[in-house]
Amino acid sequence: DEDPVATGDWECRCPPPTTGVAMAGPVAMCERDECTDNTACAQAGQRCVDRHTGALSLNDWSCECVPPAVMPNAAGAMGPAECSHEGECAFSPIGDVCAARGQVCRDPTPDPAAGVSGDWLC
Repeated sequence: DEDPVATGDWECRCPPPTTGVAMAGPVAMCERDECTDNTACAQAGQRCVDRHTGALSLNDWSCECVPPAVMPNAAGAMGPAECSHEGECAFSPIGDVCAARGQVCRDPTPDPAAGVSGDWLC
């Protein structure tokens, strides 16, 4: 309460690392998105997802593949997912070239039957 004389201007704030504020009323709803400070997914070129951000919901984040990469199995629970690429991007070192630069490989014609090769890009 910044002004001890004024009434009705107090607030409840959640302690870090949770977030949430309630003004002069009910208790604040505290949330914690575990992806906020998480770098594991980004370092793998993936997206971090925390579907349950309640203050007591911990260790439930996961990494998901970023399109055009596909995730043949489940997301990576508390770590990188196993992503696969289609077309030429599925082959090393082509996919590795983009990944080494923090980028995603894209093959506009992934179907080998199309007979197009060398058209991949980062």
